[in-house]
Amino acid sequence: EEDIPILIHIALSTAPEDRGTILRSFIRNKGNALYTKDVCEMLNAGEKRALKAMENLFILGLVEKSESDSESVGRPSHCIKPSKRLRELLLNSSMEQYFSKIENDM
Repeated sequence: EEDIPILIHIALSTAPEDRGTILRSFIRNKGNALYTKDVCEMLNAGEKRALKAMENLFILGLVEKSESDSESVGRPSHCIKPSKRLRELLLNSSMEQYFSKIENDM
């Protein structure tokens, strides 16, 4: 059990940068949805890179994606949220202690 935080840290730190950044954000915000704008800001990148990172996580089965119901002018915003399995892991009370250790290292 004491190795779990180390394994989580290794998995996140060896993942491609964009993927690790988004997954860390899900840990910090307890799995709340992220929108294109959020991903652009956290990656310090444009929309094209953010959408590609979001799509890659979808292909890997880590997130569900949708378009937001924004009534604003311009391109629709895309939304990702953790897949059911990832959400269960993020919200698992026995994992919370490990994620809090990881958050302190971020």
